[in-house]
Amino acid sequence: MFTTVAIWLCCFYLSLCLISFTFNLWLKNSVVFTKEQSRYLKEQKFLIIGAGISGLAVGYFFKKFNFNFVIVERAQEIGGTWYLNRYPGAAVDVPSFLYQYSFFPKTDWPQSFNTSTELYRYLKKFAKWAELEDNIRFKTSVDDCEWDDEQKLWKVRLSQNQKSSDEYFNWTFVCTGSFNEPNKPKFENQKAFTGQIIHTGEWPENLSVVGKRVAVIGSGSSAAQTVPGLLDSGAREVVQFQRTASFIIPRLLGFKIPRIFQLLMKIYPFAFITRGFFWAFQESLFIGFEYHNSFLNKLLAKFAHWHRTSTVKDSVLREKLKPEEGVRFGCKRVIVSTAIYEAANDPRYSLNCSKISEFTSSGILTEDNKEIPVDIIVLATGFRVHFYPFLKWQMSKSPKTYNGTFDTQKPNLVYLLGPMTLLGNSSVIIMIESQIEFILRMLKQTSKLKSRVCLPKETSVQRWISNWEKRIDKSVWTRKYCSSWYQTGDSGVLKVESAICLI
Repeated sequence: MFTTVAIWLCCFYLSLCLISFTFNLWLKNSVVFTKEQSRYLKEQKFLIIGAGISGLAVGYFFKKFNFNFVIVERAQEIGGTWYLNRYPGAAVDVPSFLYQYSFFPKTDWPQSFNTSTELYRYLKKFAKWAELEDNIRFKTSVDDCEWDDEQKLWKVRLSQNQKSSDEYFNWTFVCTGSFNEPNKPKFENQKAFTGQIIHTGEWPENLSVVGKRVAVIGSGSSAAQTVPGLLDSGAREVVQFQRTASFIIPRLLGFKIPRIFQLLMKIYPFAFITRGFFWAFQESLFIGFEYHNSFLNKLLAKFAHWHRTSTVKDSVLREKLKPEEGVRFGCKRVIVSTAIYEAANDPRYSLNCSKISEFTSSGILTEDNKEIPVDIIVLATGFRVHFYPFLKWQMSKSPKTYNGTFDTQKPNLVYLLGPMTLLGNSSVIIMIESQIEFILRMLKQTSKLKSRVCLPKETSVQRWISNWEKRIDKSVWTRKYCSSWYQTGDSGVLKVESAICLI
C-alpha cells in the first residue's frame, strides 16, 4: 500500500516537472535554426495530409519558421475528428485544460469536458490566429503516395473536384489522425432496411430523432455518448445492441466552469498549476494500465463496479452491463461517462445482448428470432485505426515506425499519432506536441548535414521497439484476454503509449 502511494506521489511530481519542461520548451523556442539551416529548409517543400488537430499544429510551426508547405484536407472544413463527429452528445473525454495546445491556451472553456462543437470552434479560431487558411486546400484527397528514389522526392497524386494531378514534395507528413475512416460492419440483408442507417462519424446535419425509435449498435465511447444524447434529443425509444460490456467510470472532474475560475485562468501561475493538476492526475492513472496486476488497476476496476452498481437501478440490467470475468480494467478504451448509466434508468432505454442475425425492412432480427422495430439504426462501431489507403505498400500490415513518428521503410515520411502513440489515459495533444519537438530537432539535424533524406537506422529502430516492448509487456494491453483496437490485426503489436514516455 505504501509503495503504491509513493509511486503515485512520484508520478504526480514528475508530471508537474514534465509540464514545466514542456511548457517552457515551447515558450523559449528550444529548437532554433541558424540562417543557413533556415535557408536550406525553406527550399524544401512539405506536404501535410489532414487539417485536424495534428495537421494544424505542424502547420503552425512550419508557418512560424516560414517553411514552404501545403495542408490538404479531404473535408470542406478544418477540425478532423471534431468536424466529422457531430452526433448527439459528442464530446471529449479528457479535461479541456489538457485538450488544447500549450501554445494557444483557451481560458474560458464553458465546462471541464467540452463538446465537439466547442472544440471545433477552438480549432477554427486557432487556424485563423495562426494564419493557416491560405495554406489549406479543402476537398482535396490523397490517392497515392510514392517515393521517387532518383529525384529523392515524394510523388503524390492529389484529387480535387474529380480532377487528379501529381505533385512532388521533399517531405510528407501523415496527419490524418488515428480515427479517420469509419468502421462499418456489414450485416445480412442490410439493404432491406427502409429507414436510415447512420455511422456516428458521418452524422447528417439537422437530423431529428424526436418521436423516433433508434437502435444503437456498439458499446464503446461513441455509443456511451450517443445513447444519452438521443434520449435528450427526444427519441421515443433507444435500443442499444451490446456485444461486450465496457468499464465505465464517471467524470470525476466534470463541472461547469464558473466565470471567476475563467478569469483566474488568465493569470499564468494559476493556469499553470491548474493544467499541472489535471495532467498529473491523468498521467498517474497510467500506472494502472502499464501494470495489469497492480493495486491501482484493481482499485480502478472496483471504482467502475461501484459506479455501475450505485447508478443502475435494475439488477438484471446491472448484470448485463458488467464486464466479463478476467478482463482487466483498461484492456479496451475506458469510457468516461456519468450520463450513460443514468440513461440506463430511463424507461425509453433498453439493452439487447443478443447477436444480430439480419436487418429487416422495419428493424433488426436477432439470433433468438426476435424482431426489434426501429426507424433509425446508428452504427456506433468506431473507426479503422491507423488507416492509410494512400500508402499502398502498407495496406496489408501496420506501419513500422521509429518513436511512433518516422517511417522505417521510406525516407522523409512522418506520422503524427502514428503506431505506438495512442493514449489510454490522457490528451493526444500532449503526444502531438512531443512529436513535433522531436521532428523539429530531426529537421535541424538534416539541415545541418544538408541531407536530402532522413531514414532511421535499423539498429536504432530495433533498440527502440525492444525497449518499448519491455515496458509494455506487463500492461493490460498484452494480456491474452484483451482484444481491442489498441492492437493491430496482423502482428499483435500494440499502438498504445503514455505521453510521459515520449516527452
